[in-house]
Amino acid sequence: MATRFFLDGTLPERLGLDERPSPPWIMVPLGGKRNVTLTDGAGLNVALRKAGDSAFCGLRELQSSPRGRVFELSGLGAKTVFLDAADASGAAKASLEISVKAKVRLATFFGFVFDSAGRVTPRGYDDAMEIIRVANSIMAPQTNVEMFRQDSGAVRLPFELPGGFPADLGAFSVPKSWYRGGPGMLPCISSRPLGPQGCVMETAVTPPMTKDDFDNLIDYQKLQRLVSSVDPQFDYNIFFVKGFSTRSGFTAGTGAYTPRSDSGVALNLCVMPDVARGRELAHELCHYLLRASPLKGPGQHSNDKRDLMYDAPGLSAVWISKDQANVINTSGKP
Repeated sequence: MATRFFLDGTLPERLGLDERPSPPWIMVPLGGKRNVTLTDGAGLNVALRKAGDSAFCGLRELQSSPRGRVFELSGLGAKTVFLDAADASGAAKASLEISVKAKVRLATFFGFVFDSAGRVTPRGYDDAMEIIRVANSIMAPQTNVEMFRQDSGAVRLPFELPGGFPADLGAFSVPKSWYRGGPGMLPCISSRPLGPQGCVMETAVTPPMTKDDFDNLIDYQKLQRLVSSVDPQFDYNIFFVKGFSTRSGFTAGTGAYTPRSDSGVALNLCVMPDVARGRELAHELCHYLLRASPLKGPGQHSNDKRDLMYDAPGLSAVWISKDQANVINTSGKP
């Protein structure tokens, strides 16, 4: 059996250790504790690599388990340190990279989206809070980031959504003069100037646009109207909609999505249909928190099927890598 540090137990206790890098990496929350097990480590000297690191990470050996020696790590100060298990000659037989991270709390708004005919998701307050709790149970052990409800309420849109909220925006071509700017994170694009309520939606095909241009612009204008309702006092926003619509055949019924700015940067909100739950929320939140550092792989997704950020994550896809965690929460990053 190889000498190594690992997290014992089942999920979610095992979250927060990335075994892929060398040495493996673990996140310890500032003010919190994590227990790691050293297998095949009898007789080895286990200590932090640098003496001064004891001010940032406490180390205490606990009673051994059937699987090895157990050590308690305490987060005392935000920093990345190393733990070594060395033999009598001082040669390290196993090492562990430890990132002590301060907590990041995101003031979150969640809104229940009504269309002009009164269509709305059947979700309620308790369901929304449970979705946030599940997302936090994935995020907190791995990044020490958590959402908290700062406010919630109805979000009323001045148009109908009989087939659901647009999920996949198509390309459209309009004159440059239609880019109206305006407040919010997405610019108004309309054949008419801004009105008292903001961007004015199209009502008919206006040459030189085509019918496809019109349909895709309408979808964009619906998204722009929702995004323009975001209040800058919130760190993150969740909009619950009854369902998704699609013009391209995209299978939109199994997830959520994060809108992007006109320059392609993920915005601090996600749109969630009735079928989406806490894991989908955690995935979308990571899109926003990883916006400054595109991941390896297709687009901003991971290539590893166990990762939360895998392109089409399954039920077991909940892991956040060391590299992702250090972008999501830069506290303690080397």
